[in-house]
Amino acid sequence: MRRLSAVVLIAVAILLLAVISPAQGQQSSQNEPTTSVPRLITFNGALRDRAGHVMSGIISVRFALYREQTGTAPIWSEIQNVQVDEQGHYTVLLGAYTGDGLPTDLFTSGESRWLGVQTQSAGEEEQTRVLLVSVPYALKAADADTIGGKPLSAFVLAQPENGTSTDGVKSQAIQSFFSGNAPTASPISGTGTSGNLAKWTDNSGTLGNSVVVEQNNNIGIGTPAPSTPLEIGGSAELLRLSGTANTMMSINSSGANHKNRGFLLDQFGKFYIYNLTDGVPEFVIDANHQIGVGTANPTAPFDIFSTGPAFAHVEGTSPGIDVGWLIKNDAPGGRQWAIRSSATGQMLFRDDSAGIERLTLDSVGNVGIGTNAPGAKLDVNGTAKATGFTGDGSLLTNLNAANLTGNVANSRTTATAANTANSIVLRDASGNFTAGTVTASAFSGNGSLMTNVNASTVNGVQAAALQTRGITYLGGCETCSILQDTDDQPMIYLNVIGTMTINSVICYSDTGTTSINLHRAGSVNNVLSTNLQCSTSPTAGTLFTNGEGTLNLNDSLDFVMVSAGTPPSTHRVTVVIKTTVN
Repeated sequence: MRRLSAVVLIAVAILLLAVISPAQGQQSSQNEPTTSVPRLITFNGALRDRAGHVMSGIISVRFALYREQTGTAPIWSEIQNVQVDEQGHYTVLLGAYTGDGLPTDLFTSGESRWLGVQTQSAGEEEQTRVLLVSVPYALKAADADTIGGKPLSAFVLAQPENGTSTDGVKSQAIQSFFSGNAPTASPISGTGTSGNLAKWTDNSGTLGNSVVVEQNNNIGIGTPAPSTPLEIGGSAELLRLSGTANTMMSINSSGANHKNRGFLLDQFGKFYIYNLTDGVPEFVIDANHQIGVGTANPTAPFDIFSTGPAFAHVEGTSPGIDVGWLIKNDAPGGRQWAIRSSATGQMLFRDDSAGIERLTLDSVGNVGIGTNAPGAKLDVNGTAKATGFTGDGSLLTNLNAANLTGNVANSRTTATAANTANSIVLRDASGNFTAGTVTASAFSGNGSLMTNVNASTVNGVQAAALQTRGITYLGGCETCSILQDTDDQPMIYLNVIGTMTINSVICYSDTGTTSINLHRAGSVNNVLSTNLQCSTSPTAGTLFTNGEGTLNLNDSLDFVMVSAGTPPSTHRVTVVIKTTVN
């Protein structure tokens, strides 16, 4: 106990002597070199993705230290944004992203330390851990020659400037310390505002307000009332990041589907908005003022790249206002053009230099050239010229024969009544002509009868009367028991003709308030969009559920009794279905 007390007294005495003799202490520290222990570790590595492909660019990487080669939780970790070259190589300083570098207690136990490296891209796993060797342990060895991180020379007693003995002064200082009268520091003066960060306003120890304010857990620089976690006020350049190589500011989020991003200015003059989570550039402005979206190397003033569908989205919501792109060439002879979506639903290709719509595409697919109100699939206001025309056999109408020049293929100039190939048919004074077999894709009449036609020789012709089909279903009878809600009937009709369209459905009943519907076999959807009421003077149902009013070959119809009435009183229903064969 006495030995410990002696050690304590000696330590106190040394500290007191160091306090009362600062000049000599400072002189000794200037003569003795000090040791600054770096707490950073240089580490070199290479990055590849799960498929073994080399990774490059700026990539977010997690570095972690472990006690074991496998398993266990990390005892230290940090995430850095790493610049990776085209071969996948990189160099980092471990601890650079952590306040005071690597904690000193990581290497005090003498145990092995293993380093794990893992990119922060989705699905990537940690690489095989590597053993750290001599470099980290130099942190502990370098600290062994210091006391509290200071060299021994910092504790040499100082001599007074006048060269006189200090024994009496030291004795007085020790007595003052144990009597409670130790020397005090010089007073600090000045005033300030609550919430402002203080600063020295002169070299005499006077304090005052700085431009930094903390208010409601918000930090303000140049503003007295910050409303966000960090707000910078001013009227000129507010924030500058300077560096000798790549300079970056990152924005990180911990949300469920977060993407960490960064603003990067590289040493070659390229400005990036970088997706640090996926390791890809999303927006680039290069040194030649070219903009890239989805590409780090734009080859045009505006370059968009995507591995999937690529669209430039332009949208407006103001009524009566067109939205579009403006394309202008200011070179001699150049013009200004606009591609616009009009407020009336048209796509316009406008010659802004002349103030004219050169081409219009309307909402139903009509194209107008020289007109902004096309009335056909192609409507040309002017002369159309082509090296050839090919039709589908339909007529060209309203043509001025005088304007037809050149030769018409397979034309004939002399009419004949004979069966001559490619000839013009000769008609009599009444417009009639005689011909053998006539083949056409369609016939259109004026409503008059076709007389003296042998029906057995009419092939491929379907008059409206021949196309109409009637389907009748009888449910119950006059003397049968009353129909119930459960009296459904499957397959009242099977279509063996071909595709047909249901035009109308009528339901007759002897009495009661029965309502019915139809289903196509295999479908739970009603054919009629509303249930049909049966009566002695019924109204036809002509509204059909979308797609259910068409019967394809081999389709069948089911009768559905929706309601037999309350109470049921109907003995018989007759359903008449009118269809047209397509």
